[in-house]
Amino acid sequence: MEMHEKLKELTDKIHREGFEKANEEAARILEDAKKEAEQIKEQATKEAVEIVEEAKKEANKLGEKITSEVKLASRQALLQLKKEISEMIQALVISKPVREAFQEKLRDPDAELGGMEGAFLQADIAAVLNGFDNGGVGARPANAFLLE
Repeated sequence: MEMHEKLKELTDKIHREGFEKANEEAARILEDAKKEAEQIKEQATKEAVEIVEEAKKEANKLGEKITSEVKLASRQALLQLKKEISEMIQALVISKPVREAFQEKLRDPDAELGGMEGAFLQADIAAVLNGFDNGGVGARPANAFLLE
């Protein structure tokens, strides 16, 4: 029996040592896997931070570009508005005296306006307005435009 007990003892010892080695190897593999997972996590976090920073930079650039374009469009709109207001004021200031002068000339073709003969001026105005008639302005005679 002694041999049998020694054999059993030896088998148990081998079994325990093998089991211990397997557990140690499993613990080492698990530890390595945890370290690798931690490295992967750190790398992913670092890349995520870089991506977010790059996105913020791009968003800031886009915001600055939009702001610049809005300012430019505002300036252009303001300049256009000033121009149109100026033109309206000029038209209001100039139109009445000019209209009155032309109406006077049409009533009295022999009256002088700025050194020109009335009939000559009336003929030129009629020719210009008749040119508009031919371009599709309407079928109104030239004098109808001048007398309004």
